[in-house]
Amino acid sequence: MPLKRNRLLIVLFFVLFGSAANAETSADIKERLKSCDPKVAISAADEVTKGKDHLQEPALLLKAASTFYQFGRKDDAVFWYFAGHLRTRQQMAVDNGRGRDGFIEALSIGQHISVYAQSDAERLDTILVQVLEWDARTTNIYKAKATTDHLKKEIDKLYAEYVALKTRLSTDKSFIENQNKNAAIQMNRVYEEQFGLRCRKN
Repeated sequence: MPLKRNRLLIVLFFVLFGSAANAETSADIKERLKSCDPKVAISAADEVTKGKDHLQEPALLLKAASTFYQFGRKDDAVFWYFAGHLRTRQQMAVDNGRGRDGFIEALSIGQHISVYAQSDAERLDTILVQVLEWDARTTNIYKAKATTDHLKKEIDKLYAEYVALKTRLSTDKSFIENQNKNAAIQMNRVYEEQFGLRCRKN
């Protein structure tokens, strides 16, 4: 009995304090992603995309995308924006909306990435292929949770949206590019002004 009790205490210790450590790590990364120092911010973004925290909190990928865009790694920004978009919506689908707040917050600061991405249809099509390849080979706890027919259909709908977008990039290439090129320039200008203002205050 004492041995079993000790094992139970050890498991409980790691559950409680391991979760707290993960929360602290996540909070630390979020702060570093907002840094005005490119070395600090980009290091945090690379840590997010190469680590495993995003498996539990995929909205981190959207925040990392914003950081990449902010410091000039725009193709990386597009990749991780769409990867984060896909995984966060999967999370919401299977976890009763969990992740919605982070998703809405990240989308509000990432709209410029979407517009920039659609200003070059061929580039976006290539990146979407890479995103789907990444998704297929990367641990996906949300697809694993989709055990009912309803949830499986919800997940399938998300992939169908990506397929539909890829089709539109081909059939409506000129329209999509023309619609987004000028908007991308304007939104980038506003974004740079806002970033400059925030960092001057800090």
